Amino acid sequence: MKWTRVVPIVIALAIIAGVVLVMLAQDLGDWRGWAGLFLIAGGLLLLIVVAIILVIIRGYLKRVCKYLWSTKYRRLGVIITSVIIIMVVVSTVTWKQYQATLNILHYDGGEWSLVSSDTEERLDGIWGSSANDIFAVGARGTIVHYNGRVWKHMSNNNRLSLADIWGNSPSDIFTVGVGGVILHYDGNAWNEMNSSTTRSLTGVWGTSTSDIFAVGDKGTILHYNGIAWNQMFSGTQENLTSVWGTSSSDVFAVGAKDTILHFDGQNWKRMSSNTQKNLADIWGNSPSDVFAIGLGGTILHYDGTTWNKMNSETTVILQSIYGSSPSDVYAVGYGNTIMHYNGIVWSKVNINSEWKWVLLSVWCSSASDIFIVGRK
Repeated sequence: MKWTRVVPIVIALAIIAGVVLVMLAQDLGDWRGWAGLFLIAGGLLLLIVVAIILVIIRGYLKRVCKYLWSTKYRRLGVIITSVIIIMVVVSTVTWKQYQATLNILHYDGGEWSLVSSDTEERLDGIWGSSANDIFAVGARGTIVHYNGRVWKHMSNNNRLSLADIWGNSPSDIFTVGVGGVILHYDGNAWNEMNSSTTRSLTGVWGTSTSDIFAVGDKGTILHYNGIAWNQMFSGTQENLTSVWGTSSSDVFAVGAKDTILHFDGQNWKRMSSNTQKNLADIWGNSPSDVFAIGLGGTILHYDGTTWNKMNSETTVILQSIYGSSPSDVYAVGYGNTIMHYNGIVWSKVNINSEWKWVLLSVWCSSASDIFIVGRK
């Protein structure tokens, strides 16, 4: 077989292999491990093909360029040059758009990396049922889903910003947001629910599909009994930001002006917080191991009896807290801040200083699988 027949076949196979490798890398999504190797290998193959083609046709290229810029073919030369410039501009814009979607931080147990979320919108809340089933919500009704490999945008008819998300199972998930919007996911589609309020909602949590709490502005607390959302008497007019509990008779809500409320199954009552700071989030491991975080690096701990201040080692605003165990808890917030609690002390986690972030929500499936969302 003559080389003139072999070369085109080799080039064609190399192009196919390069494209397949790049597509595999895109499917894996976060450019770590095999995804990065596939991307590099595919890119190198395609570059080698281009180089081979240029070497083979270098003589023809000289003639083509000479003819295109001659008086007779100058118009065609201008058109082709314009097309090339447009292609370069479009490629650059596309690349910048992709860069804008790198707005999720992931920790794999060894290092932190940026992951593409498939959206440029700000993300405010994150929750998952497992390492392969994670949802994030945010501005203008944005909902994205992670299947263990890649984040993909989910369609819904709501355009109001969403603040928080919680689920009872992969097919029973609730998200809340601006104007009292509440959406429910049944495993197939997101549908809007009648929330009975127009006040913005900022937190949602529950114990089962018929026992769910949502909190929001002006002391708003809603309860879902499996049929309808009903308003509860909170005893406060302060904005509430987060809700969490261990059972239907042990639920906490936090908010502005050091507000901490507790529900015992019958009534909501205010607790002494031992702080004067606004509180943004609450989470715990048990009834006697609960954390609340907020303004000025505030971290409070509840031992089942009283709330006590902890040395947080930071003064920035903390926005979200979550953990995998009593000795593996993360609090995140402004100024790229990630704080870690090992069961004894809080310490700052160092990440890439070039990532200028406000971190708004953290969730993890284990100590080696942590996701953080926010805004740049």
